[in-house]
Amino acid sequence: MGTPVVVTEERSIAAPPAVVWTLATDPAYYQRLSPQCRLLSATGQPGAPGAESVVAIRVGLLRFRVRARVVAARPGEEITTESWRGRKPAGVQRGEVLPDGDGVLLRWTVTLPDGGLFPRQVEATCRANLVTWLAAIEREALARELR
Repeated sequence: MGTPVVVTEERSIAAPPAVVWTLATDPAYYQRLSPQCRLLSATGQPGAPGAESVVAIRVGLLRFRVRARVVAARPGEEITTESWRGRKPAGVQRGEVLPDGDGVLLRWTVTLPDGGLFPRQVEATCRANLVTWLAAIEREALARELR
């Protein structure tokens, strides 16, 4: 097994913590936030320990399924999920929703177990996807605030 890849990004979002938390932790929003994802199933209370989801992901010509399980959470504050592709670990994600003025700072860390032969490329792709996802959460949270 190679070297793990760890990517952390954060974004200040001028929206209530509950709105940001829901968007970041409820699998029902995955496809809206990231068109390359399609929710196949979800069980348990979103954002709570034990909740699971299965998502089909399409990246270019690649297609795969990822199963995620919330392993720890302080609802509204932080969450840790573990993911698998089949029986192989696919990574760990940790999200934090921190007070930030009139809104929140959403910090998200993705740890992939192995960068493979091209760890810099894997890191760059992961970072780009994470930045895009955080921007989508902000966009959706602000749209909800305007309603």
